[in-house]
Amino acid sequence: MIKILTIDSERNSAQKLGFETHVYNYDRIEKFDNDIVIRWGNSSLFYDKDGKLKEFKNVLNRGENIRLNCEKNKSLQKLSGVVKTPKIYYKEVSENRLVVYRSIWHSNGKGFKVEKGPFKIKKEYYATQWIKTDKEFRVFYCNNNGGQFLLCRRITYRKDRLKERYKCRSKWGYSFFKKVPEKLKKQVKLAFDKIKLDIGAADILYKDKRYYFLEINSSPTVDSDQIENFYKENLVKLAKEKFPQLL
Repeated sequence: MIKILTIDSERNSAQKLGFETHVYNYDRIEKFDNDIVIRWGNSSLFYDKDGKLKEFKNVLNRGENIRLNCEKNKSLQKLSGVVKTPKIYYKEVSENRLVVYRSIWHSNGKGFKVEKGPFKIKKEYYATQWIKTDKEFRVFYCNNNGGQFLLCRRITYRKDRLKERYKCRSKWGYSFFKKVPEKLKKQVKLAFDKIKLDIGAADILYKDKRYYFLEINSSPTVDSDQIENFYKENLVKLAKEKFPQLL
């Protein structure tokens, strides 16, 4: 059986995928030995019969990789080795540099602010180069059959949001594309392989014919029919590829 382990804020979203969904329970990990567990943003480990914390026997999106991905400064640094990212600042921002400044543990656009240097970066914060562009994309990804992709552009019809000087598009809607450029597919796959995640979504800016990867999301919100159908179809296929003996 396929089961999803998610975080509380994504419980209702993840349930749309049609699998038994957990946020956390205190069963021993052996109970899930005959299940396929999809970690949807939840990196919690379970105890075995000897009281040791362990990973699930059959798991997609390993907990250790989700934990790395949640430390946005470290995961972005790893991504920069295989794809283009905004410049990352760790200790201080120099004079007149415009940056996005936020906690390394941010999610859902929380704490988003744009500031100009010079200033020193506080502990557990980081900064990235502000890239001025109206083109922000999200690519939903599932690592079956060499990689499956669903591309959309962030859009909004709210005039107040369109007038914002520094736009945070985390809560904006989507305009979906029928095709994904091969160049973008290759870069998205490189990014997911680097973080070692099987499932998720990549947030990407586009400027001057270049893609800039902002982050990988291991628990993308399922808030449209297209996203729901994409994951329902591809998660089952991925599970069959990885664990054919269980399905």
